[in-house]
Amino acid sequence: MSRSRARVTFVLAVVAASAVILGYFSIKTLNDVAVLHKVGQTVKSVVEPTQKVMTIGSSVTKGWMDTGYRNWRKGWHGGYLLRGFTSYDQKVSTKYTIVDKTIVGANSSQMATLYKGDMTSWLQSIQPSIVVISWGLLNDALPKTPLSVFEAHLHHEIANVLGHHAVVMIITPPVTQASLTTYKTAFQQYLQAEITTAQQFHSRNVYVFDVYSQMKKEMAQQHIAISQYIGNSWHPNAAGHEKAGEILSADLWQRFGNHPIHFES
Repeated sequence: MSRSRARVTFVLAVVAASAVILGYFSIKTLNDVAVLHKVGQTVKSVVEPTQKVMTIGSSVTKGWMDTGYRNWRKGWHGGYLLRGFTSYDQKVSTKYTIVDKTIVGANSSQMATLYKGDMTSWLQSIQPSIVVISWGLLNDALPKTPLSVFEAHLHHEIANVLGHHAVVMIITPPVTQASLTTYKTAFQQYLQAEITTAQQFHSRNVYVFDVYSQMKKEMAQQHIAISQYIGNSWHPNAAGHEKAGEILSADLWQRFGNHPIHFES
């Protein structure tokens, strides 16, 4: 083989080797990018945003008589609110942490008097993204709280939450025996006053979810006796809390879908 021909062969061999090496690193780089992309997707799916939901209400809001949900006697571990938000956040990318600030036996008037200042303190220390106000209303029906007083105190609660840049959700309670019988008329008056007071804000940060009326309508349509949902006359049982939670979860999904719930300035 001539010297010039050997030189050409050597050059071709070097070029071929270079191409193989470059090809290897190109493929490796592409593979690395693909792996990193997958890792990025995994990290994104694992690290999900979390929002604090502070709940205001009384014993029914706390989940009393929800004996079918965890160990309810050792504390607040159930109820329609927890069931509703738990069901909802299983469908969406945002996770919701419930911070229970319900007070057994209380109503909105007591929040403005007996527990005056507590709500502001909670808003400052907890800094929730969402505040759920869900009074049982029977604690107002029994002492016959004047509607004007009820409306004024509820208005103050909502304004206080908005002033701390948190979303307000007014969620009406589940159906109970007392709300359908003993306090039927008074309960409906407080229910309507609660909804009207919230709507009067005309705010994009105030939402009303009337769980009570939906549950009552469904019971009538399906001929479900109240006895199926009774824990005692003032509180639903586990089935009642479950049904109300299902309605709330569906309402949240219909209103927000998979979009985060945030305060709009």
